Amino acid sequence: MKFSSWTYQGRELVPDKAGIYILYQGSPIKKIYTIDRKGILYIGESSKLRNRLKIINANPQWKKWYYKNKDIMFDHSLLTFAVDFDDDFNLIAHNEVTGKGLLKEKASLKLSYVVKEKHKETEGKLLRGHMMLFGQLPPFNIKGPSLRSVWESTDSKWNSDRRFYNETINAL
Repeated sequence: MKFSSWTYQGRELVPDKAGIYILYQGSPIKKIYTIDRKGILYIGESSKLRNRLKIINANPQWKKWYYKNKDIMFDHSLLTFAVDFDDDFNLIAHNEVTGKGLLKEKASLKLSYVVKEKHKETEGKLLRGHMMLFGQLPPFNIKGPSLRSVWESTDSKWNSDRRFYNETINAL
């Protein structure tokens, strides 16, 4: 898979197709089993990436405007509340999710996406692989495979999902 990096300036280039997207810090985060070197925060899917990752033009008083209109920002409640922008419109962690041990203050975030026909299946495999490796879902994912489904996986599925996760995340 070849990922594209989301940027504010390039937001109109996001294809209006199905795919997956990953929000990550790009630096280590401690998780239950071990350290996540990429700092994966969220794995998602959408049947229309452009709609899910939309951002509309902000006016000069963008921060005030943002708080008033954040429901039309990222079409995703967790991304809306977890990310913010610095003065150059780079993604940063929202101040409500920093300082509590997960993210550093003013943490720089990255959002990458890839067009993928079987986006729901791909998201499920990535979430299972993440859970298998780290013992938890990414911190901003609130839904995903159950622990029971992960633990009851066959050895071949366990190995397959972990390998798929590692290969995909290494492509970021």
